[in-house]
Amino acid sequence: MYSACWAWARASVRCGGRAFLHARLKASVRTLESLAAQARPAFDRGAVIRTLLSDVPPESITGSVLFHEHLSIRYPLTKALAEEQGRPVPPSFSDDVDLMVEETKAAAKEGIACFVDGGRPDMDRDLAALTRTIEGNTRAGRR
Repeated sequence: MYSACWAWARASVRCGGRAFLHARLKASVRTLESLAAQARPAFDRGAVIRTLLSDVPPESITGSVLFHEHLSIRYPLTKALAEEQGRPVPPSFSDDVDLMVEETKAAAKEGIACFVDGGRPDMDRDLAALTRTIEGNTRAGRR
């Protein structure tokens, strides 16, 4: 299965490793699509998936789901060490909202229909940045 940290990996190897990661993502999507085609889950009447922007019916998600992504994260230990040493907290790849929009659009082209952010408040998750990432994809015709 494709690593849950795909965005970090793709952002970290932008020079040289992109083709390898792209091939892995395509293979994973094909595997997930094959599994998804075998059986469609049944949902209780009135079930919803709660997103940052709105509630959506589960059956509206027709592609693959990446369940444990970190589209906005700053590692707690990195932040704690920087603050302890009295220096600025170093930037995180996910601070670049344009990059996150680009990466999620690339994944959507490969069949990913939904990202579930696995961040917690103690990971310095930025809900405003996540919202901007979603809105960047919504303008492109994706949810």
